[in-house]
Amino acid sequence: MAPPLFNEAFIIIRVDNKGQPVNIIPYDENAATYVAVSISICRGMLKTSRVKDAFKKFAEAYDPKLPKDDIVETFINKILERFPLVFVDNSMENPDLIACHFRRAWRDEGYGFDPRKQGILINGPKVHEMCIAGIGAESSQDPDSKVSKRFRVFLFTFAKSFMHELAHIFVTSLGPTGKTRTPPHIRGSEEDDDPTGEAGRYIENLIFGGRVIIIRNNAEGEGQAGICFLANGKGAYQILQQTIDEIIKYQFDFPISRLGPQITDSDKTLGFHLPMKFASGDPMDAPGTRQLLAPHEANLVRWDEAVDDLIKGNPNAETFSEEQESVMHEVPFNPSLRIEPKLRA
Repeated sequence: MAPPLFNEAFIIIRVDNKGQPVNIIPYDENAATYVAVSISICRGMLKTSRVKDAFKKFAEAYDPKLPKDDIVETFINKILERFPLVFVDNSMENPDLIACHFRRAWRDEGYGFDPRKQGILINGPKVHEMCIAGIGAESSQDPDSKVSKRFRVFLFTFAKSFMHELAHIFVTSLGPTGKTRTPPHIRGSEEDDDPTGEAGRYIENLIFGGRVIIIRNNAEGEGQAGICFLANGKGAYQILQQTIDEIIKYQFDFPISRLGPQITDSDKTLGFHLPMKFASGDPMDAPGTRQLLAPHEANLVRWDEAVDDLIKGNPNAETFSEEQESVMHEVPFNPSLRIEPKLRA
C-alpha cells in the first residue's frame, strides 16, 4: 500500500514558552523560511554517498543481521518524502540545547514507518536570533559582513542538528514500540566517556569526522551564533567559515578536514551558565498539535508550485544556474535570500 499523498512544504509549528503549540508558522514568515533552508541543507546531505554509507555503518553496528542497504535506502527516501514535524520551541532557553527528539511508538498502517508521525524540537530563541541575523544579512547585501557570516553559521548549526536528530529517529524507526534504545557501544567516539549510547554523536562522527560543538565568541554579545568546532579523539578544532559556506551551498566534502585553531581550556559553550531544561514534553502529545494539523492537512499546499512562483517573482532569476534551479524544485528555498558567499582564494 502506497503512503498517502503529502506534497506540502515542511510543517513547522511554533511552541510558546510554556510548551504549548500555538500555530503552524506561515511559509512566507522568516522563521519558517530560514528553518526550511536549514532542513533543505540537511536533506541535501542525505542524498550523498558519504551520509548513506554512514547510516549503513550505523545499521550494521546496531544489528549486523539487519539488511542495511534496504533499511537505509527506505529510511532516507521516507525522510526526503515526509520530513518529521518540526517544532520551534520557545521554552528551550539554553542555547546549548539546539534540538531534540522524543521517541514515539508507531504502527505500520500498510506503508511502514512514517516520519511525519515523529517530531523534532528546535530551540525557538535561537531561531529568533537566526531571523535577526538573516534580516541583517539581506539588508547588508554583503556576504562578507559579520552579520551575513553569522547568519550562515546559524543555517549550518541547524542543518547539522537536524542530521543529529535524524540519527535518533533512525533508531526509533527500528523499533515500533518507540522505546528502542541506542546500544551503549554506539556513541560519539572511542574516547566518549558517556556509558549510554548516543546516536546523534555517532552519526556526526561518521559524517563529519567528529561531533560539532558550538563555543561562545567572546568578541560578541548575546544573540551570537557562536564558533563551530569539530571535536574528536585528536582534540577540538575550529571549523573554517569557508567550509561552512561551502556546506550551505550544497558543496559537501566530508569528513571535514580543513580546520582552524584548537579549542582552549578557557573556551565556554553558549549556555554553560544555564540549566539544560525546557517546559514542554513531547508536543506531539499536545491536543493543540492535532487541532493545528487537521485543517492544514485538509488543504495541502503544492510546494513545487510555490517555488516556481518564488523564482518567477525574483527579478534576478536569470542569475540562478540550471543546477541551482533543480535544487530549488527539490527543496524549499527562498531565492531572495543572499546566502551565496564570496569565497576568497
